[in-house]
Amino acid sequence: MTSPTAGVPTSTLDPADPRAVRWGGLPNARDLGGLPTADGGRTRAGRFYRTSRLDHAGPDGLAAMAAAGVGTVVDLRNAAEIEPLELPTSVARHHRPVEDPDDEEFMRVWGPHLDTPRYYATVLERWPALVTDVFHTFAAAPEGAVVYHCAGGRDRTGMVTALLLTLVEVPRAVIVADYLLAVRANNDRAATEPGWDEAYREPEALAAWCDDVAAALDDFLDGVDPAGYLRAHGVADTELDRVRHRLLDPE
Repeated sequence: MTSPTAGVPTSTLDPADPRAVRWGGLPNARDLGGLPTADGGRTRAGRFYRTSRLDHAGPDGLAAMAAAGVGTVVDLRNAAEIEPLELPTSVARHHRPVEDPDDEEFMRVWGPHLDTPRYYATVLERWPALVTDVFHTFAAAPEGAVVYHCAGGRDRTGMVTALLLTLVEVPRAVIVADYLLAVRANNDRAATEPGWDEAYREPEALAAWCDDVAAALDDFLDGVDPAGYLRAHGVADTELDRVRHRLLDPE
């Protein structure tokens, strides 16, 4: 079986990359625009951004975010993680957690795996109302760009990204590559930020870890039909169409 990482980019987030976003000190942030789709099209730039927690951006970074056209922020973190944040008045913030850390069984079984995609399928099975709330919010967002984030911008953000990009038929290898950018960006952060909550992995260990988590994401995507799942749990076709239209280049 071909590794899901074969032939896909494994570099960290390059500041010269047109998808890279530098809003103040915000690390691990990028535009979902410019990605290929199965029909030969491209995702639209400036419509969806995935990031880490926004308090790292600072006031100037948040102002730059608003100036880039962002009108909606969807925070995927749990209530205990939320920090006070003064956003520009043009930006609406929505708290949309995708898991319940008070679920003792979930934390016992999956707590050790929350830095991998291994637990994504369990989230979809256990909390469909939470997951669909994210997509209801995407569909209802006014004109302008949407930012969504968790803490490090990798795992909860990665799950939502995998669903979102699959909805618009971005190829699997591209989705995996996008996730690995977040893995490598956070590893770089562990090397440079004292107190970062993950240990730094040396290059050989990081390469093995990337293979492991890429395979886990590939397995997750093998088992999920995002459109079917979202429809089954109350997201209307008109909402799915609005989300797709926001992310796809107009014909």
